[in-house]
Amino acid sequence: MRAAYIALAFLAATGCGAYNVTRSPVAPGAIAASATDRIRVMEATDGSLEGHVYGGSGRNLAARVVQALQGNFVDVALVSTSNLSEALGLSRADHARYLIVPTILGWEDRNSKWSMMPDRVSVQLALRDVATDTTVNAISYQAQSRRQFINGNPPPEALLNKNFDRAVRELLQR
Repeated sequence: MRAAYIALAFLAATGCGAYNVTRSPVAPGAIAASATDRIRVMEATDGSLEGHVYGGSGRNLAARVVQALQGNFVDVALVSTSNLSEALGLSRADHARYLIVPTILGWEDRNSKWSMMPDRVSVQLALRDVATDTTVNAISYQAQSRRQFINGNPPPEALLNKNFDRAVRELLQR
C-alpha cells in the first residue's frame, strides 16, 4: 500500500503528459484506402515560437507520419518540399493516390529543469486526393509534456508517440 502512495505522489509531482486528437466529420466508408495505395507525405514548414525557428521540425514531423504508415501501407514516401503545388506534381508523377499535408500549428520547446513549462506540439494533417486535388479528411493532434523529467529533456518531437501514430492511421481509415 505504501508503494502505491509513493507512486501516486510521484505522478502528482511530475505531472503526466497529455494529448488530444480532433477528427474532421467524415462519413464512415468515405475513405477507402487499401494497403497497396501509394501515399506521399510532404514536408511541413518548420515550427516557430516567439521568433525562434525550430529548424528541421517540419521534416521531423513528415518523417514521423511516414514511419507511422509504413507498417500498414506498401508504398509510403516523403516528398522533399513544403510547397503544395510541387508536392502534388511529384505525387502525380509517382501515381500516388493520397498526399498528406502536415502543418505545424504550434511547436514549443520550453521544458527545462528550472522552467517547469511543458513542451507543446500542435499539428494538423490534411489528407488530399491527388487526382482531384481535394481534401478528403483532416485531423488535429495536440500534445503536452510533463512538467518535469527525471532523465533529461526530450525534444518536442518525442510527443509524436504511439498516440500520434494511431491518429495518423485513422486519417486513412474512415
